[in-house]
Amino acid sequence: AFGLVGPLLAQLAVAKLERQGVIVRRADALERLLHVEHVVFDKTGTVTCGQLSLVAPERLDALSPEARDLLFSAVAQSNHPKSVALRTALHGRARFLPDVSTCEVHGRGLDILANGEPVATLMREDHALWFRFFGEQLAFEFGETLYPDAAPEVAALERDVQVHLWSGDDAGKTAQAAA
Repeated sequence: AFGLVGPLLAQLAVAKLERQGVIVRRADALERLLHVEHVVFDKTGTVTCGQLSLVAPERLDALSPEARDLLFSAVAQSNHPKSVALRTALHGRARFLPDVSTCEVHGRGLDILANGEPVATLMREDHALWFRFFGEQLAFEFGETLYPDAAPEVAALERDVQVHLWSGDDAGKTAQAAA
């Protein structure tokens, strides 16, 4: 009877893993897991949701209502991840102006136009995104949204194995997500 229990438990464990979306390709996979010393995660989409969020969105309140409306109207026209993050943060803080358009400045950002005339810029400089509207300016920084269960799951793994985070992003963003 004991000779049947081991393989039966292994089959049940594999079936449960498959119901949770884990594909087990080799019968000895569970035994081999006992010898794992390192686990490597790709950051984007594994521990992060792949969506940016605005760091310190309350700083938007430092802008005049006109500047917020202009910025909201500009980013409402784009699906760029930073525009989506700004649009989300501005929701409820600004209104859409239909006469606002944008003109891309290749590799740097946007000129923001009102009635066809340039009135503001949204430009990348020194790892930040700067919004400038007449005498007002504000730098935006963005962070990645971690999956809610990422930190406790990684902490649980770290009790038994060394965990590494891999990313194509710059080292600062990767270190921030790892912290």
